[in-house]
Amino acid sequence: MIELPLGLVVERNEAAEAKLVAVARAYVESGVRPKGVHATDVLDPLRAYWQNIDPRPLTDREVMLFFPGKMLHALVLGGESDEGGRYSEELGLWWSPDKTEAGEIRELKTVRNFEEPKAVGDLRLHLEQLLVYMSASGTTDAQLWVLLLNLREKSGRTSPAFRVYDVSLPREEMEECGRVVAAHARLLSGAIARKDPAGLELCRTWKCGARNCAWYGQCR
Repeated sequence: MIELPLGLVVERNEAAEAKLVAVARAYVESGVRPKGVHATDVLDPLRAYWQNIDPRPLTDREVMLFFPGKMLHALVLGGESDEGGRYSEELGLWWSPDKTEAGEIRELKTVRNFEEPKAVGDLRLHLEQLLVYMSASGTTDAQLWVLLLNLREKSGRTSPAFRVYDVSLPREEMEECGRVVAAHARLLSGAIARKDPAGLELCRTWKCGARNCAWYGQCR
């Protein structure tokens, strides 16, 4: 073992940290996002409304939360962009899955949970977005790829681990889901055009609140 010299000095360099965050921000914000309603917007319509009416930059915290997932996309998906690049006339929104193989949607997510999902409800956050993509593509089969960054083993140790889930639903239910998504997209588009959020559903509870939403003061 190497003994640390008594004269060794280690000091935090906040200026260098700021430069690294700036690099991460440039990477996270790279790419052109088409104007209009996007697939994820219908999941949190009020936030999407305010984002359109009063756009604001990501906070440093948001940048660093998105950064690992963005890097993983580049590694696993070969640099494919996950910006909305396809437009669904039927649903009235932009969408772009992480990957498409043999006509099936592949969606990649990173999570910081210590425990792996035990039930369908534990994957709800990711399945909601996947269902929008499935509705837009007209496919009844998809795959959800999840990288758990801190999965705890029985021994108590944590390490990253992949979990892959095959997802399917009857065509009738997929088509009904598409009708619901299209209705939400129309409401949001109309609200943005009128600059009036009346009639929009509340966002998901975990996205609401002063700590999680820059527009909470205006929206509440």
